[in-house]
Amino acid sequence: MSWWGSRRPTEKLPKPIEPPIDRQAELLAELRAIETELAIVNDAMRTFRSDHSLRVNRFGQITGMQVGSMNAWPQIDKQWRVFQKTISGLFPQRNRILRELARLKVPDYV
Repeated sequence: MSWWGSRRPTEKLPKPIEPPIDRQAELLAELRAIETELAIVNDAMRTFRSDHSLRVNRFGQITGMQVGSMNAWPQIDKQWRVFQKTISGLFPQRNRILRELARLKVPDYV
């Protein structure tokens, strides 16, 4: 029996080194996607607002509109709330990404 064949290495080989992940590039891609979605929703809101002659206050609440009948009010209000909910969901995501980007650029940022 030979010396080389009688023993098996008991040490485990180290895991292969994974390529570094460019987190900043990933965040910038996410930010671009969210900014694009925000722009699309903003354009749709602007078109919807002008089509229905909506007047809103600074909080986004409908204060007036010019429509042919009052029966259109519930559908218009519902669609406006859908727009607002969409926007309200996208802004926190955008802000989270901006905070993470700031932490990557300035490591001591809290």
